Amino acid sequence: MAGRKRVHRTRGMRRVRRVLSGRTLHGVILVVCLGAIAAILWLGVERLAAERLGWRWSLYCVLNDWFGLECTSGGLVRSLEALSQGDVRRALAYHPIGPLFFGVVVFQVPYRVWAIAAWPRALPRFIRQVHGVLVGGLCAAIVVDWLFLGGRRIV
Repeated sequence: MAGRKRVHRTRGMRRVRRVLSGRTLHGVILVVCLGAIAAILWLGVERLAAERLGWRWSLYCVLNDWFGLECTSGGLVRSLEALSQGDVRRALAYHPIGPLFFGVVVFQVPYRVWAIAAWPRALPRFIRQVHGVLVGGLCAAIVVDWLFLGGRRIV
């Protein structure tokens, strides 16, 4: 193998790769998604309490308030908050990616639990393909939104 350089992996790189693979990776993603779902549900409860008790809505966009820049994710939190209250129409008005984002996060929970339970076997190919299409579709939607819409929303 003349002319080919061999990459030497350090002990730390091997440890990171071992920790962030398999069950551990599925577990980390599961915990993050459960935390996101809990935060989304909390947003809905906090918003209702703010409206009923007259509290000021505490979340704001730092980019818009501090720098006057339109953010491509502007309205995403409000969209997720509307979804937590079951208002899909309002969620789509705030940000069209909100329902897709919520669906992908919710889909992660049974997918990751199944992957952890089935480890070391792989999940059925169809399920992995559905997962890939959902995550890829979300990423593509975010890129298209970022490149072409530039944060301009209906509301």
